[in-house]
Amino acid sequence: MKILVTGSSGEIGSALVKVLKKKHSIKEFDISSGFNVLDFQQVKKELKGMDAVVHLAASLDEDSEKMFELNVKGTENVLQACEELEIKRVIHLSSVAVYGNNSGVNSEETEFNPVTNYEKSKAESELLAHKFLDKLDLTILRPSIVITPNIYWEKIFKAVKSEMPLIGSGKFEWQLVHRDDVVSSIVFCLNEKKTIGGIFNVAELNPYSLKEMFYFIRKLLGMKGEMKQVPGWVGYLLAYFFKIVSIFTRQKPIITTYNIKRLLRNRKYDIGSLMKLGWKPKFDLKQSLEWVYKELKDMRKL
Repeated sequence: MKILVTGSSGEIGSALVKVLKKKHSIKEFDISSGFNVLDFQQVKKELKGMDAVVHLAASLDEDSEKMFELNVKGTENVLQACEELEIKRVIHLSSVAVYGNNSGVNSEETEFNPVTNYEKSKAESELLAHKFLDKLDLTILRPSIVITPNIYWEKIFKAVKSEMPLIGSGKFEWQLVHRDDVVSSIVFCLNEKKTIGGIFNVAELNPYSLKEMFYFIRKLLGMKGEMKQVPGWVGYLLAYFFKIVSIFTRQKPIITTYNIKRLLRNRKYDIGSLMKLGWKPKFDLKQSLEWVYKELKDMRKL
């Protein structure tokens, strides 16, 4: 099968390409290689002759003026080109970000409630994708926050190492997902026709509290003793302080109100729909963090 992967040099994309190349002919489509999902004619040209498309290209950068356009218009370009070229099989990577501020266990039927610009961009791009569900053999996946050895997790480990206090009670529960479990869910859906037309959450089996997560990171770092904690309102004060400092230093603030909002909420998901069809996550939080810690150490980032 000839498969085009957008966002192919990203954390998920690069791992997915390695797996797919073992059995399929893969075309990589990424901004780092001069390809842009915002260029419709280029998208259409590169899609010719493909049997399937995995659309991963997206921006997580809240500060980027292009984030909304890339996440929404980029998705529209890919799906529109697939329709025009009659490429039926498409996997679209959405995100649990569409649930936004919902505090309960989110299933695929949970209403969207996006708050941040990123959440709103992912919600809008997925709603756009819904319009193609009856036109393409489309599967939409909503992965949770991905645990992978990138700059975000490097910052988390370094923040814990520096004894930066945990903001809030630490009782909020998060259900994250290992990068390779996201990859396996994509491969599973490409091979399973029963997933066509479906929308599925992708996450680890069980949630963990933030306090449990941060204490496990401390253990990996060889840290002992009690972890410092501060109330949520103190976190917001710190965020405003670092924002002012960033104006003078011209560097991104260490803590932002966006970060605080993301911390002070539950993130729990029902993954039963995809599991009933045969997919199952392989990793839990501790295994994922052990892997990230080892990878970051090997890259000399910690």
